[in-house]
Amino acid sequence: MVFFCTVVWSFLWSYASVLGGTVSAFNALVIVIFLCGVETHVHSPAEAAQHALYLFGGGLWAIVLSFFLWPIHPYRPARRAVGKCYEEMASMIATTIRLLGQENAPRELWDQAAQRYQYDMRNTLENARTMIAASRAQFLSESLRGEQLLVLLETADVMLGYAIAAIEHAEQIQADPLRRKDVTAFLEKWRESLLWVEETAVRDRLPKSSARDDERARVRRMSADFGEAPADRLLTHLAQMSADAMDVAITSVYAVRTGLEPPES
Repeated sequence: MVFFCTVVWSFLWSYASVLGGTVSAFNALVIVIFLCGVETHVHSPAEAAQHALYLFGGGLWAIVLSFFLWPIHPYRPARRAVGKCYEEMASMIATTIRLLGQENAPRELWDQAAQRYQYDMRNTLENARTMIAASRAQFLSESLRGEQLLVLLETADVMLGYAIAAIEHAEQIQADPLRRKDVTAFLEKWRESLLWVEETAVRDRLPKSSARDDERARVRRMSADFGEAPADRLLTHLAQMSADAMDVAITSVYAVRTGLEPPES
């Protein structure tokens, strides 16, 4: 009978791991406690209550230790690494804006900026990828935060291509005052959104849903403002593509911070 109960109990808790990461984190512990209890022979209700108190006290002690030895924010290192990607990209955009402000910046400055930031961004992206892998390896099953961190990283990787195209386009149109003004305005708005994602990713204070909705609305306005620029087809394309990518980044970083499923587009 003991053997049958052990098999059934172990099977049920092992199968329960399909319910998600929370159950997977403690199902093995529950099975071990059960096995220890099977080998503990009690002869009275008082003795059983005493063993239950021992178990309860051990749980409280584990909770106390967790506050000092285990991270309260297990994804914080990965969040900061991904946030660094968005900070670097915002710095890349800011440098482009400064070069546009010089009207006729020499080609050497444009080349130096593009090469330096591409190299730095690639290193930052790879570092973030390593941090995410390390954070996700701590859990026995997939979690929403881990998945959305990966989405946030891949979105930054995609937007790096847009940023490189924006730099090259800015260099080509810097002699045209009207197009330079439009490109500068677009880059400034894009940079503000990148910094919003970076700040939301790295800070410990949870963002409000209203802040996420406001930022998504601002990104959509950016697409509308520069999405109909007949004199600059490439700017139109960059505005639409970057706005779509930023919308994904905004919803993903909110999901990473709150653990809530991203809303439907």
